[in-house]
Amino acid sequence: MVSILFGCSTMYAQTSLLERKITVITDNKPIITILEEVKKTYHIPFSYFNGEEGLTQRVKIHIENKPLAEVLEILFKKTNIHYQAIGGQIVLKKVVPAKSTLPDAPQKTTSAISKNSTVPEIISNDMQFVLNVVPPSAGSVRHKFKNTGKNKANNIASPSKGRNRTIRTYKNEHLKRSTERSNKHQPYNASDEKQRSQNNYSFIASLVRPAYISSKPASPAAKVIIPSIKYLVSPVQKVYTSSKFQLALLPGISTHGIHPGEYTNGISLNMLAGYSAGNRFVEIGGLSNFNQYQVMGLQLSGVANVVGGNKFVGLTKQEKSKVQKEVTESNLQGVQLAGVTNIVAGHVYGWQTAGGINIIEQSLQGVQVAGISNQVKTFTFGIQLAGISNASMESVDGLQVAGLYNYTKGELHGIQVSAFNQAGNIEGKYSKISVPYTGLQIGLLNTSRRMNGYQIGLINIAGEMAGTQIGLVNLNRNKKTSGTPIGLFNFNSEGQFIRLYTSELFVSNAELSTGSVKIQNMLSFGYNLAGLVDPYKPRWSAGYSIGQVKRPSDNYFYSYDAGVAHINPSGKLTRELSLLAKIRGTAGYKIYMRKVVFHVFGGITFNSYFTKGDKLPISPDLLRLYHQRNKQTNIEVWPGFVAGIHI
Repeated sequence: MVSILFGCSTMYAQTSLLERKITVITDNKPIITILEEVKKTYHIPFSYFNGEEGLTQRVKIHIENKPLAEVLEILFKKTNIHYQAIGGQIVLKKVVPAKSTLPDAPQKTTSAISKNSTVPEIISNDMQFVLNVVPPSAGSVRHKFKNTGKNKANNIASPSKGRNRTIRTYKNEHLKRSTERSNKHQPYNASDEKQRSQNNYSFIASLVRPAYISSKPASPAAKVIIPSIKYLVSPVQKVYTSSKFQLALLPGISTHGIHPGEYTNGISLNMLAGYSAGNRFVEIGGLSNFNQYQVMGLQLSGVANVVGGNKFVGLTKQEKSKVQKEVTESNLQGVQLAGVTNIVAGHVYGWQTAGGINIIEQSLQGVQVAGISNQVKTFTFGIQLAGISNASMESVDGLQVAGLYNYTKGELHGIQVSAFNQAGNIEGKYSKISVPYTGLQIGLLNTSRRMNGYQIGLINIAGEMAGTQIGLVNLNRNKKTSGTPIGLFNFNSEGQFIRLYTSELFVSNAELSTGSVKIQNMLSFGYNLAGLVDPYKPRWSAGYSIGQVKRPSDNYFYSYDAGVAHINPSGKLTRELSLLAKIRGTAGYKIYMRKVVFHVFGGITFNSYFTKGDKLPISPDLLRLYHQRNKQTNIEVWPGFVAGIHI
């Protein structure tokens, strides 16, 4: 039931985030600057890599009171950025189309095609075909890539004087200009095919993405190759051999010979250490398991599991440079168990358990359990449990529990439990724009730059605060906070004051009040000087109360509070129960004396006193309403008064 409710609330948070209405009016600003302004104004977190291609593009946009999803569609329309709502944030990722198998520049080669040859083969993943036959007369179309800004020449068959047709590359600037004028970015359809005769050549006029007709020497047919546009497809650098089983002693000493990195295995049993391109079901290693690309299922090792190593093995210098610029993911979908460490270069969708350290270079959607530390380089949507520390750099949606330290630079939408907890922002229903999720920190020391959720600890530190702090010491940087600090000492908040007054029990009393416009925390100390008052009066008291101060106008205030105090009858420290519980109401009026401004105030109290043993009463005889006295308990009830100045 808990998991169902958690899932439903997460889906609601994602939906409401994209449906939140915002206004963006800007002229010629980079997309990344617009995102930062939206984040600051509407408290909408974005997760992305600095320097992501496409975010530096400048745009002009004028949208008022529209859903966030609609604004993002417009912002990223001419980029290769894809967005997704995960937890309480928007995750941005580069869209990677599948790469063409052709080289960057078609070869200037000629190959004969006989009349009896088969028609050109169409290769397309998710687009309609462009050509199904080689046209009787054809030319060359030059198409400009949006992403690279490079011109690519398409080889199209053309007639020759003999019976055979040849494939040639033509460079006709007139055709280039005609194609660019006619290319209006309309999706290509077979019915849209247009051919125009120009210098005995024809061309297709409405291509959105480039299409190639590949040719090789002595090839019997041409191939039309159209790049796929599927999102988040990692480029395939090699073709690996699929194997059901591998048995290995060490890398290079296995059933796959000296090149185990060229195989993806179903089941891998590695006596000491194993190496492969990937694994699909189960991999067990005495010391370690090492994979270049994706792993699914179970990985079990005595020391280490690594997913995403040796990506560049067997590649030339130019190929390595290309791979470094592309989004190649090495993900784990399943469970990793290791004695010392688990390392994944991509995303993890599942479970990691290690005696030492778990490291994920991308995101976690699952559970991490480590004896020492868990580290996620982007966002966590799940649970992190560690003996010493947890870190999720961009955000946390879920639970972090550690013996010493929990950290996220971004937003916390969940719970942190540790000795020291640190979060970037904690949002909630009291944020400037209310959200249905929030965060909670529980520890000895809790910190957050913006804290609109909850902090419970010995010391709580926040910047801008509209949430609740409960601790011995609460600090926040802005003095006009609307939050609720509850503690003995609350600093840098609006509404601090001092009271000096007298009461029916103590001649002199001092009180320090700290808090916010919502709540006040009051520390009080009362004292009777020996010999100057009734010898039966208590010597001193120390107490704490919590309440509110209301100001109907600038000159008047009234307040109410409730609290407890320890009463010391003789001046000596003892362990005996001596507890005073009271409620109090006061009112005051502002007095102006040149540059000195203060309030005079007065009020009434209702008091109950509890102690053990047969003791003399401490309350005044005229005010005492009830007194029960025996060898076991002593209870007194009476009304009282206070009067003094409020500074």
